[in-house]
Amino acid sequence: MTFSKSVSTCLKKYITFSGRGSRSEYWWFTLFVIVVTYGVSITELSIIGMPTSHFDYIRLVETYPLSTTVYLLFFLPSWTSIVRRLHDTERNGIWILINLIPIIGPIILFFWLIERGTHGSNIYGIDPLYAENAVPEISPEERMAYEQEKSASLRELRESRTNTDGLSTYKPTIRRD
Repeated sequence: MTFSKSVSTCLKKYITFSGRGSRSEYWWFTLFVIVVTYGVSITELSIIGMPTSHFDYIRLVETYPLSTTVYLLFFLPSWTSIVRRLHDTERNGIWILINLIPIIGPIILFFWLIERGTHGSNIYGIDPLYAENAVPEISPEERMAYEQEKSASLRELRESRTNTDGLSTYKPTIRRD
C-alpha cells in the first residue's frame, strides 16, 4: 500500500475498529502522524516558546492550542489503526492495553505490530493485501452483458465449425514432431 493510500484509508476509517490493517497501512500512517505532530509542535514552539514554569506545563492546552488539537485529532485514528493491525495478526484489539505495562508492554506491542499478518482470511476479515489487489466486483447488469456476449461468441464458433448438413467439420490436428 502506498503512503497516500494508507493515510487516506486510516483517516476514512477514523472510528472503524473492525477489519484488518496491513503492515504498510499502519506504518505509513504512523510515519504521517509523527511527521505532522512533530512539525506542528516545532513550529508552535518556535513561535510561542518553551514554558517557563511548572504552572505553564499544567496549562499546555491553553499554551499550545494547535499542538493539542493535532494530538487529539490523531489520537482515535491511531488507536483504530493499531487495533486493525492487531486483528491482522489474529489478536483481539484489547491487546492494545498491553501498552499500560511499563517497559515490557510497549516492546511486546511493537513486535506484534511489525509481525507479518496471517495469510488469507481470519476471524476479523479478509487479508488486506489480497483485498487491495482483488478485482472489483461487477454489477449484475455488467455480468449479464458479459454472459450474453460469451454465449453469442460460442454460438458463432459452433456454427462456423458445422457444415450445412449439421455435421461437424472440425478435425483436431495432431502434431508429430
